[in-house]
Amino acid sequence: MSSRLAARLIGATLVATLLVACSPATGAGGGGANANGPTTATEPVIDPTTGLVVGTPTSVPGSVGGSYLFSPGATSTSRMVVFVHGGSWTGGSIYDVPWWITAMAAQGWHVVSVGYRTSVAHPGAANDVGAAVRYLQTVTGIPSERTVLVGLSAGGHLAELVAFGENNAKPYGAPVGTLVTMSPAHRVEGLAQHNYALGDAVTQGLLRCNPGIVNFGGFPDCAANTVAQAEPRNLIDAADPPTFTALFEDDFVVPPSLGGYALDYDLRAAGASSTLSSFGGPFHDCDDSGSPEQSAMRTTVVGWISGAVSAS
Repeated sequence: MSSRLAARLIGATLVATLLVACSPATGAGGGGANANGPTTATEPVIDPTTGLVVGTPTSVPGSVGGSYLFSPGATSTSRMVVFVHGGSWTGGSIYDVPWWITAMAAQGWHVVSVGYRTSVAHPGAANDVGAAVRYLQTVTGIPSERTVLVGLSAGGHLAELVAFGENNAKPYGAPVGTLVTMSPAHRVEGLAQHNYALGDAVTQGLLRCNPGIVNFGGFPDCAANTVAQAEPRNLIDAADPPTFTALFEDDFVVPPSLGGYALDYDLRAAGASSTLSSFGGPFHDCDDSGSPEQSAMRTTVVGWISGAVSAS
C-alpha cells in the first residue's frame, strides 16, 4: 500500500469518526439489567400531554426509517427543538444529541432527536427527517413557527434539505420556523472533490454512486443531476426560514468555505435571512467543556434558539 493511499484511508477513518460529533447522551430506554437473570423489558413511558414515548427511540408511523427520541419540557410548552445528528451520512446515532441541547427541556422546551437511515441514496435520509418533523408537529400540536430545526455536520445538510425543501414541494420538506446549523456539510460537490475522506463520505453515505472522484468503493457512476438534487443550495429562496449558522474558522473536518460560509453566502444571495457566528479554533463539534471556543459556540447557539421562539 502506498504511503499516500494509507494516509487517505486514515483520514477517511478520522472524518467518519469526527463527523458523528457531539458526544452521545448515555443510557437507553426499554429495559433494566437483572443480576440474577437476563435484561427484562419494561413498559414504555408515555408523555400524558403528547402521547409520545419518552426517552426511548421510537419509529415514526408511516415512515420507512424515521424515528424520534423525545424529552418533554419540564413545564407546559408550545416550543420544540428538533435535533439532527451527524455521522458523515454513514453513521451516528439518535443518542448523539448534545447534552446542552437536551438540557433545554428544563427550560420548557420539548427536545427531540430524530433518527434516519444511513448509507442510503438521497433522498432517503432526508425523507426520514422530514417525516419525523411533520409527525412531531402533528402530535404535539406545536406549529411550524415555534419549531426550531437544528442540524450538526452531515445532520446540518439534512436539516437544510428539509427546511429549504418545503418551499419547493419536496416530499422530504417540512415547515419550520427557524433553522440552526452547526459546522454544516453544505456544498456536496465541493466536499466530494475536496479530499478523499470527504469524497468517500459523500459517495458511500449520501449518494451511493460515484460523483466523478477516485472510486475505491466500486460504486456506479452517478446519473445526471444526482449531485444537483442533493445540493441544498439549489432549493434556497427568499421565503426560506431564518437561518443561524455557527462554525469554527479552522474546522479541519468540513472546510467553512464549503460549509457554513458557503451556506451564509447562498442564503444572502437568494435574499433569505441569514446570521453567521464564527469562532476560533480547529474544532468541528462543540461538546468539549474544556474549550472556551466550544463553550462560546454552545452559549451562542442556545441563546439564538431561545431568542428565536419566545416562551409565551
